[in-house]
Amino acid sequence: MPATRNPGIAEEPPSDLPERVLEVLYGLTGRRRGRGDEWVPECLVARELRDRPDALRSDALRAVLTAARERLAVESPELADLLAGRFWEGLSVEKMVEAERPRPWQDRNFQNQQRRAVARLAALLWEMESLCLAASGVATGAAHAAVPVAAPEDAAGAPAGGERGGVGALVDGGGHADGGIGRHRRRWTGVIALLAGVLGVAAIARWPSGWLQSTLLPAVPAVVTEAAPMARPAAPTGTVAGTAGMVAGPAAGGCGEAARVAAPAVPRLLRSQGVSAFSAGNTDGAVLSDWVRQVAVDARGVWLGYFSDGGGPNGLGHWNKVDWADCNGSGATAGMNVNDIVFDHLGRVWVAAERVGVAMFDGATWRRFTTADGLPSADTFGLTVDRSGDVWVGTWAGVAKYDGTAWSTPYAMRNGTLFDDQVHAVAFDGAGNVWVGHVKAGVSLRRAADGRWVHVTRAGGQIGGDEVRAIVVRPERGRHGEQVWFATSDGGVSVVEKGRWRVFTADDGAPGNDVRDLAIDRYDRVWAASATGVGYFDDERWHIYHTLDAFSVAVGADCADCPFDSDHVLTGTRRHGLTHSRIPLDTEAVEVVSVTYPEVVAPGERFVPEFVVAPITPFALREDRGDMLVNTDADDALLFGAYEHIAVKGVVDAGKAFIFSAPDTPMVAPELPAGVDEQVFTSSWRVWMHTRYVGPPMHVVFRVRR
Repeated sequence: MPATRNPGIAEEPPSDLPERVLEVLYGLTGRRRGRGDEWVPECLVARELRDRPDALRSDALRAVLTAARERLAVESPELADLLAGRFWEGLSVEKMVEAERPRPWQDRNFQNQQRRAVARLAALLWEMESLCLAASGVATGAAHAAVPVAAPEDAAGAPAGGERGGVGALVDGGGHADGGIGRHRRRWTGVIALLAGVLGVAAIARWPSGWLQSTLLPAVPAVVTEAAPMARPAAPTGTVAGTAGMVAGPAAGGCGEAARVAAPAVPRLLRSQGVSAFSAGNTDGAVLSDWVRQVAVDARGVWLGYFSDGGGPNGLGHWNKVDWADCNGSGATAGMNVNDIVFDHLGRVWVAAERVGVAMFDGATWRRFTTADGLPSADTFGLTVDRSGDVWVGTWAGVAKYDGTAWSTPYAMRNGTLFDDQVHAVAFDGAGNVWVGHVKAGVSLRRAADGRWVHVTRAGGQIGGDEVRAIVVRPERGRHGEQVWFATSDGGVSVVEKGRWRVFTADDGAPGNDVRDLAIDRYDRVWAASATGVGYFDDERWHIYHTLDAFSVAVGADCADCPFDSDHVLTGTRRHGLTHSRIPLDTEAVEVVSVTYPEVVAPGERFVPEFVVAPITPFALREDRGDMLVNTDADDALLFGAYEHIAVKGVVDAGKAFIFSAPDTPMVAPELPAGVDEQVFTSSWRVWMHTRYVGPPMHVVFRVRR
């Protein structure tokens, strides 16, 4: 669209304005990359930044869109509510239609009404922008028509396992940094300087296809070093200047790091656990500590929150499957004992920690919030993001909320809401109820129906324990309605559905009683991490995943062409670092045809077991991805001289049998102790397919007889 020469403000909006505004709205949810010509009301954004010097550009744009939506609500509450649900709360069309919001719909009618709502919002934004520019003496057309977005150098997202984008920063005239992830840098160009010198050059970039939410952040390629021990900086590259200080990270990378360290080619497989383990020892120090307190996954990779084991490293790290990063170079996360990590609707990373408050990374700049910025306590624990994009955190002095501008403390004992101020977890269910989990005092529940607060405790016969560590809401699906699940360190796992409570302890098959974290996977199974292992519940029974001392569990992101999609599960452990595998399948992948071996052997006799298996449609066994038969015994003595795994050869398609056998490394029957004439021994094996165990265990049970 050519620049207008008319210095006035009476110009009609362009015919495609609604479509260009729609792209900006989709940016709120991160579900679309955009056409490359989004219309941004620069004058309104600039004015918002002047009024809120500490705000980020993304916050300012959101505030402008919210103001326009509120104006729309005056003339049409229905259209405004439709937009709020779709773009502020991120609900799909199906969810809106299912909820009959704001009234009963058919899909086609809803789409028509959405177009009408966006068109009216666009008209209001144009009117508001025109008034803003009138005060600056700049024409609407001159300010916006000549601000094209440069075509991306590479529109495709990076392939899984390939080089991933890093982080760069371009700072606008107001001193507000925007950053993001991508393989190449893209910029807005044009005549934004016409806005009476208010704005300098601004930078807006979008996630490559399939990547996470943010649409407002630029990027540069990541720096990858040779595989070598990672040297932590002798001093931070920046310091947190005062409260809410902004610290630009080092030259490049995904989290403000100076460099990245290549991942090991072959991680350590813990055969008895069925996971690959990444520790400080087997990654040459790329994993900073074997105590990983928190794990969170987005389309950029895995974020690791470390916790000092009494002198060891702590802070934040990142892994994108290709390489690792120490994210503490800016100083914002250095020294943190990390308690939680979440991502907001704009893709920003939020980190809660002990004694030092909350840190936030927008893709280019780290920012730390403390009590001087409105937090009620510097001890911060569980984080959550509500439908409106506000960030909530449990603290040692109540529940704090960040609305994009400032922190407040909506819930605390002093205002008559909570029953205890020490808060570890916060969650909101679909009915609008607020669930606040306390460190040692059960749960404070605000009922949406009547606004009353009620106290849920172990003594009341409801929840299994009073030391709440995590809360997750499991949406309605299939045979169950919406459920709220609780991890307690003194009473296992509890769940409530429609007022009915159920408690799971180790006696009920749960992975333990000291439960620290919860997650929900793609199959709607609930995962629990505990001091005695990790397991998942499939609505019928608990299944044990591993038995390591675990702090946290996270499933992969709902994304495509990203390092860890929803087929992956990761756990943060004490002493074993980070573990990874693909999530257990919900269906059988291989059939065990037969296991053949001599049932009775003499001491010292050699024998070769044969394991015959056949993949089940649609699965296959593949040599090129490392599929194999693995011994699952923790004690190497139970290999009886055999090698710990037998690789598959070539590709074995569904329905075809394959024989796992290793004649070159036979088993050798052990010698019997003096006075023992006969003894039974067992060696256990299982198929490892595409980085997870599949199929039932196979046992070689033989009798050694003199």
